[in-house]
Amino acid sequence: MSEVKRMKYCVNGEWLDSKTEKYMPITDSSTGEVIAEVPSCTVEECEAAIAAADEAFKSWSTMSMAKRVQYLFKWREVLYAHKEELSILCAKELGKTLKKKCNMSSIGILATLPTPMNTLRFGVKIMILLVTST
Repeated sequence: MSEVKRMKYCVNGEWLDSKTEKYMPITDSSTGEVIAEVPSCTVEECEAAIAAADEAFKSWSTMSMAKRVQYLFKWREVLYAHKEELSILCAKELGKTLKKKCNMSSIGILATLPTPMNTLRFGVKIMILLVTST
């Protein structure tokens, strides 16, 4: 059994150690082995993440659609650059075979980002609904 990696959480682009005592296990579905632990963040950590996301949304929402699409395509390139690593992690967590993991990864990347315009429009509508309903 390998050492279990304790993960950090991300706020405003920075990876941080949580102050929580509670961590949730991430398991390899094919073996049941715990492969990592993720923090069940504190209320303060969650509030900081929400505040950072709210602040980021202000500039994102005023950005042109063309610029947003450029960012999504850059994100797609990051996914492609780490395709093999992401495929193995997904295969472990979801209990897929290594043969199936490549197909799953390729389809996931190709299916989710070639039409980011619709995704952005949908995402903006969801954010507007969330903000106006609170």
